[in-house]
Amino acid sequence: MSLWSAPLLYTVAKTPTVGWQAIGKVVQDITYRTTRLPRWNYSDWGYGTNKVKQLERNYINEEEIERVKQVLKRRSLVKYTSVALSLRGKPKDARSQGWCMLSMVVSRTAERTSVEMQYRTTEAILKYAADVIFIQDIFRRLEIDPTAFTFRFANIALSGAYFPYLVDKLDLPTFLKEIHREDPEFFLRTTRFLLKASYEKDQYHPFSPERVSHKFLWERASSRQIKEIRNFLEPLHKATGRPLPKDFHSADTYIPKGQRNDEGEEE
Repeated sequence: MSLWSAPLLYTVAKTPTVGWQAIGKVVQDITYRTTRLPRWNYSDWGYGTNKVKQLERNYINEEEIERVKQVLKRRSLVKYTSVALSLRGKPKDARSQGWCMLSMVVSRTAERTSVEMQYRTTEAILKYAADVIFIQDIFRRLEIDPTAFTFRFANIALSGAYFPYLVDKLDLPTFLKEIHREDPEFFLRTTRFLLKASYEKDQYHPFSPERVSHKFLWERASSRQIKEIRNFLEPLHKATGRPLPKDFHSADTYIPKGQRNDEGEEE
């Protein structure tokens, strides 16, 4: 299996960590260049129609789309054009740190059309996949057919909470081995959820992204794949001396923290 974004994931995995988002590492100043985009569907990544609506709300301003489209048409015979499309859709409130995708720069010569995507931040597996699908719809609206693509990330995060989404797209044990080789501290911190998810199909996770990710793992992976993941991760986590993460609950037995007694179980 070959995943289009695998080179980006490996780059993030081996880049020094500047911060943490839960179990995810954040790195900075990453550039990813490619000459093609994948033909993914939202359903490949477990998304429904609500994701499209969310992306439209966040990033589409119809007047801005039309402005850039007209600039490109007006300059169709000009030897060189470079126009920026702002990706600021619905205004953010005071709690928000801003839009994740900031702008799309379309540059055109007689030989080619290229696109550069500029990011404040993103998550490298699941959110980025949706963005890559979505921007291809923007290309259709602008009536362009780029052949070169550059993605610039001021910040980008890689989190084990989303590793299950890779199970039907690349050789996950090989990917995990590379992460362990490049960044053992991050590896142990970020793969604990994946090990926990591999133990049992009937688990309840109060954190919604983990709950959906766990479900995706058991829907898309074969029992052989799940066993292979578990057999690779378990000895490495056991060697740390920490208890293995077998303290999961089913939906029927899970008790929210606020409703437990003083000796409530560890999640």
